[in-house]
Order: sequence, then structure tokens, then C-alpha cells
Amino acid sequence: MILAPRHPDRGAAVARALAAAGLEAQRGDMPGEAEIWLIDRLGETGLIYRLAPLVFLGGSFGPQGGHNPWEAAALGAALLHGPQVPHAAAAHATLDAAGAARMVADGAALGAAVGGLIGTRDLDAMRAAAKRVMADIGQARPQTLRALQALMATRLEPGHIFSKAAP
Repeated sequence: MILAPRHPDRGAAVARALAAAGLEAQRGDMPGEAEIWLIDRLGETGLIYRLAPLVFLGGSFGPQGGHNPWEAAALGAALLHGPQVPHAAAAHATLDAAGAARMVADGAALGAAVGGLIGTRDLDAMRAAAKRVMADIGQARPQTLRALQALMATRLEPGHIFSKAAP
């Protein structure tokens, strides 16, 4: 398991909590034989999302409101999240509807979902769905630019209010 606290300065406290729970965590650049690789540096989520086929986005079981799922989906991860995602509700709804993400109600449901997905075709299907959603979303910019270019072309006709030839 790879664990990346949202605030890296919490790394030491998270490591202590894991040790107190009887879990072995390793901090540093490369995972060893430890059960958990604790990454407590900024700028590492891209690496994590590329390595992990399944990502749970924290902050979604409590008042924090969840985190943005787009980067994880764009980098090919299937997603699990809790019910509290008001900061990115539309994004989660889009990914859930496409089959790229699933909401889990609590920690027990999270464990069951992870256990039921790892190494299965269902997980592969979720990852493929994430890639499809991101491919569709990736087309939004070019489609918008084409629409704006067509609109501008009609508005620049002679005699139109926006035309250079207009009085």
C-alpha cells in the first residue's frame, strides 16, 4: 500500500500511528519490504497514480470534502471515494456514472472494495473507463476552440457589429 498524506508535514505523525497499529511503514524514495510505503513529500501524486491501479481519495469520509479525482483518472487509476465529496461532486459523479470510480460508505466498505477489486477484470474495466472519460474530457478544449473560431468567423462578416468594416 502506498500512503501519501495530503499535508507532508504530517508524515512523522502518520508513521507513528501506523507503528502503533502494528503496521510497518517505510519512508523514502523506494519501497522495500514494508507493508506500507509512506510518501511524505510534495509533488509525488503523479508517480503514485501511475504506480497504483486503485486509488482511494482521502478526505471523503469526513468534513474535508474529498479531493479532486481528475489527476488520478488521467493517469490511469481506478478510484474509490467516500460519500463526502462536495468540493468535486460533479467530477466524482461523472467518474462514478462511467464506472471509473465507486463510492464506499466507510472504512469497512473500503476494505471490502479493495479486496474485491485487486487483480480482477472489474478493476481493469474501471481503469479503462477512467481513460475513456479522460479522453472525452480532453476533447473539450479543442471542441471549444473550434466552436469559438466558427462563431468569430460569422461575427467578422462585413457589416456585422464586430466586423472591422463596420462603421
